[in-house]
This record gives sequence, structure tokens and C-alpha cells, in this order.
Amino acid sequence: MPNIPESVSEISVDWLKNVLIQEPATHGIVSMEIDQNFAPISLLGKAVRVKLNHTDKGGEPKSVIVKFQVNCDKPKREGEVYRLLSEANVTFVP
Repeated sequence: MPNIPESVSEISVDWLKNVLIQEPATHGIVSMEIDQNFAPISLLGKAVRVKLNHTDKGGEPKSVIVKFQVNCDKPKREGEVYRLLSEANVTFVP
């Protein structure tokens, strides 16, 4: 199995084939493309959408989300982050 990617540039078709549920459709992945318009705000990591191209036009899934963990000295649990935002009266929470 290929190494787990630590950056967007390390995502590969081989890695995707190994991590997706092994059904006939996933074996037909021939190429991929990073969705440049997908840029979610995330407090706990970076996420990218990867569009998949299959040998069969009906192949599934059409895309997947790959999330990378943020490196920090003292990571906070997601619930704690949202509680702190609420206490600070932040009106928008992703």
C-alpha cells in the first residue's frame, strides 16, 4: 500500500485505489484531478476534493474529500474549538 499522503501533491491514483472500498467501480479509476474551486474553511485541517475519472463513465464515486490534519503543539478537540468560538460570540462557525 502506498504511503499516506501528507500534502496534496502526494495524493495518487494508487493510494486512492487502496483506501477506497474495493468494489469493481474503484478498480476502474484511471486518473484524478484536484478541484481547485473547493476551499473549505477548517479549524482542524486542510481538505481538498479529488475528482475521479473512471474507465466506465458510470463509475463511482465521482469525487472524494481528502483531509490533512493541522500540525500544532497543543491540538484542541473540535467540540472545544466550537465552544471557544461561541464564548467569543463569533457569529460564523464553519
